[in-house]
Amino acid sequence: QQLPTMKTARLTQWQYRSVVHRVLGYYENRLDQRLPPDGAAGPIPNTQDLSLSAADFDRYTSAARHVAEKILEKDRSQDGVVFACARGRNRSCAEAYLRRTAYRLFRRPITDREFNSFINIYNVGSRESFDARMRYLIEALLVYPDTLYHLERGRELDQNLDERRLSRLEIVNRLAFFLTSHPPTEEMLDEAQAGRFDTDEGVESWAR
Repeated sequence: QQLPTMKTARLTQWQYRSVVHRVLGYYENRLDQRLPPDGAAGPIPNTQDLSLSAADFDRYTSAARHVAEKILEKDRSQDGVVFACARGRNRSCAEAYLRRTAYRLFRRPITDREFNSFINIYNVGSRESFDARMRYLIEALLVYPDTLYHLERGRELDQNLDERRLSRLEIVNRLAFFLTSHPPTEEMLDEAQAGRFDTDEGVESWAR
């Protein structure tokens, strides 16, 4: 059986900057200058073209490195408030940060396979400082496809209508970016998984 095509769209510069601000707590108005340009289709930026050149990927990588360095500076200047390592700056702290940050960046729970892959990136710098390893981790998170793109895999293939419905988390992702221009909050993601947005009434009550 042929699987339906996954709908995708790359985050606009504005959306990417908003994700960095709302999830990682770092805001820079000129961050757009470090990112690949949005396409143009009338007055609305068009990022439906999924091709990503090596030059564009290099720009994302450079932006991710810049953001990671700024986050580390903030953590050092504010006595560890960013990573909140209650029991020491170690792998356990990195794991906790990864789980809560990936949840917001990907707009969905991180899978076990992804979690292990990211922790392996952290482990690559085992002979380096905690800060250096966290920089690797943050950079990798910021260039991951689920961070850079809106990915709509859908659910419940309807054989009669030949279509797939958006999943709970895909619905809340659309709502958040469309109505607030920001990524969904952790509370919204939790409520979506609990079924709040399964009905028109639930969506309407939130939108108010």
